[in-house]
Amino acid sequence: MGGSQSKRKLVPNRPPPRPQITEEAPPTSTRPRPVRPTPKASGSGRGDDPKPKMVPPDGGWGWMVVLGTGLTMFFFPAVTVAFGVLFSDHLEEMGAGATEFTIIGNLLSTVWSFTALLMAPLSELFGYRSVTIVGGLLSFLTMVLSAYSTNLTSFTFSYSVLGGIAGSLSTFNGFAIIPLYFQKRKGLANGIVASCSALGKIAMAPLVRLLLDLFGYTWACLIVGALSLHSCFAGMLYHPPEWHLVPQKDQDPEIEDPHPLSLTSTDVVISENGIVEDHPHPQHPHPQRPRERKGHSTPGARSIQEEEEEEENVLFVMPTTATSATTSSSGAKRDDEVVLFSRETSRAKAGKNGVPDAAMRKVDSAMSLGSSIPMLILIDNKIYQEDQGNAKRSCCDDFVVVKVFTMLKYSLLKDPYFHLVAWPNALCLTAYINSMYALPGYVTSQGYTPYQSAYAISVFSVSEAALRLTIAVLSDMDWFPVEAAYTTGFILASLCTSLLPLIPSYEWILACQVVNGLAMSLVSVLFIHVALRYHPVENYAQVIGFCSILNGILLFVLGSLIGFVADIQGHNGAYYLIGSIAAIAAGIWVVRLVCTVRKHYKQVPVPT
Repeated sequence: MGGSQSKRKLVPNRPPPRPQITEEAPPTSTRPRPVRPTPKASGSGRGDDPKPKMVPPDGGWGWMVVLGTGLTMFFFPAVTVAFGVLFSDHLEEMGAGATEFTIIGNLLSTVWSFTALLMAPLSELFGYRSVTIVGGLLSFLTMVLSAYSTNLTSFTFSYSVLGGIAGSLSTFNGFAIIPLYFQKRKGLANGIVASCSALGKIAMAPLVRLLLDLFGYTWACLIVGALSLHSCFAGMLYHPPEWHLVPQKDQDPEIEDPHPLSLTSTDVVISENGIVEDHPHPQHPHPQRPRERKGHSTPGARSIQEEEEEEENVLFVMPTTATSATTSSSGAKRDDEVVLFSRETSRAKAGKNGVPDAAMRKVDSAMSLGSSIPMLILIDNKIYQEDQGNAKRSCCDDFVVVKVFTMLKYSLLKDPYFHLVAWPNALCLTAYINSMYALPGYVTSQGYTPYQSAYAISVFSVSEAALRLTIAVLSDMDWFPVEAAYTTGFILASLCTSLLPLIPSYEWILACQVVNGLAMSLVSVLFIHVALRYHPVENYAQVIGFCSILNGILLFVLGSLIGFVADIQGHNGAYYLIGSIAAIAAGIWVVRLVCTVRKHYKQVPVPT
């Protein structure tokens, strides 16, 4: 290996242990030794943070994510709507009564909700795309197995259990990834997806009925399963958000690097007191850079170019002694270093007393290496003991189930703001789903035809689809009162369900469905704003997961209670109970809003 002779040395790569300081020591003038030069790109950043801040694109590929999520939410109601339209006759042929029919339907929602709890860690382990694609394949498998099920047990497993898991895998990541792509327009993006879901409810029910009439039960199930494969296409669009981050545009223009295209090599150094410092060396040196080091003001000091050439040959090493500097016989301090190897330069420089520098380096290298051997042994033993302790402490860490449950942020359950967001949302969702279940029976009990009951559901879906997009656009405005509108949604939901049985006219029923569509649009669209106002965006997926657990519990418990009341008191009593559940959710947010206004009023200074 030819070329110029060089000197390679190892220098400290970690701060030495700090000794107990009993009295104030005088400052030293020892120059800290560089550890390893690291390239750092200089841009339009500020002083100590030269890199521009990377933020979500607020569009760009995010609209492709919205497209994939919208397709999933448009076609996936074909699987859920199929339960009432497609499976009612088939379940009756297998001997299922009203109780079995209700259990199978509620079990799907329960499994769906409990699976959503595990979605955040699963997506972190395997990625958004992989999890969503697997969910689309399981959705297709669900409909295939349901098409050929011949008894209630196999149908319950294929549709309720497997279908609940597939539904959560297919739809969860679309909602969880949207806040990672949007910053100012996340309300609009969420509203588009919610509108696609409402349009899917309108279109899929008659489509499934048409498929059943044209092709029969088996082929209708297979076609519906093929429609659910759109989730696989959506999963391919779920790129990791880190791929599409962009520099923040509102950077301070006054602070700017005079050489924006240059690269700066930064020497990470460790001083005697263990403080890590950065010393940049740009390719275009600053004109005010000092040309002399502290303590070397004589003309015979080394030049800056020689120092940089020496620092280029620095590798790394841990300190050989307890302190980072030792005192030589001459009284001058030098850094401890271990010379890895050295060659004699063509111009051998003689040291003090006529001893060549090469010989001195060999002696220093041998002594330093000998003093470092005990420390190497101690560190090796310490690392081995730490590895052994970790092995004893986490012997089951390789299991995916263990990893998933350990990655859950259980601290959210101790956060009062999580309960402020989760419980009202779960109560309102329970009231909404059960009101939709009870609406056809209530309309027909008032003497109207089944077509009129279906039309009432269509009115609700149309109003929800139109209002969701409007509210989504308004929610991104700075002046829009998010929490006040969110509270209004709970109030309207409780009023339209509680007052529905009071006036048994068809026009009043349709008016209540329009108001209910407005209420659910406010709650569903503004949920993302409220959740992100009280939780950071990186916890949003975990918040949705734990909220889904509450949704599943309340749907099962309160749904059974509503059914029991409907058997005793009729549909009127069921709607009164549903309105009471929505009123509890509204009361929580009314109290929260009143406390916020009162606190703000107390902070306003009183003029004197």
